[in-house]
Amino acid sequence: MTLDQLHTELKRRDIELQMEGSKLIAADPHQRLSTSLDAFIRKHRDELVSELKAVSATFRRFQEIIDNTLVATDLESIVEDIDRAYQCGDLVQEEAENLARAITFRSRQIPGCIEDMSLKDFATSGLVRKVQSKVLGETVQFAANDCDLADVDPTMIVYTATELAHLYGVTPDKLRSIHRVKTEIDGVVIG
Repeated sequence: MTLDQLHTELKRRDIELQMEGSKLIAADPHQRLSTSLDAFIRKHRDELVSELKAVSATFRRFQEIIDNTLVATDLESIVEDIDRAYQCGDLVQEEAENLARAITFRSRQIPGCIEDMSLKDFATSGLVRKVQSKVLGETVQFAANDCDLADVDPTMIVYTATELAHLYGVTPDKLRSIHRVKTEIDGVVIG
């Protein structure tokens, strides 16, 4: 196989070779990289590296954001940011297209929205979300157990994932009673 044939085969399989600093990476969103292609890439690494230019810092920043996104609805704003970066010349077209593919791939790996996330996954997600409660008649915050406290609005009542687990299945009247107590004494639900 020649390098040209390798590039043709990688394109056919939707695999892209990229540089991350000095590291050669095969971006393979569909896991189509065969053992023989991997061996060929390793054997011709130096030649392939010389063909590739390092990706921009902007590309690496967006790739990291995409990789760390926990719900697909958060990807929408990233798409807008990528478009702005492309329009400003901070990203070249190829980088913008690669990021678009990365977003598509990531959106298939994660829940579509926070409502689709299990409570167990939410507990370790680091997320904080404002929720308009019809039962309580006000907006409260749901916070992952490992959230950054800087993301929590101190003027609002917060329910951690652990508290939400304790509240699962309580009646609306009991929930309102618990909420009143939590509001008055800034307490924590323990069971």
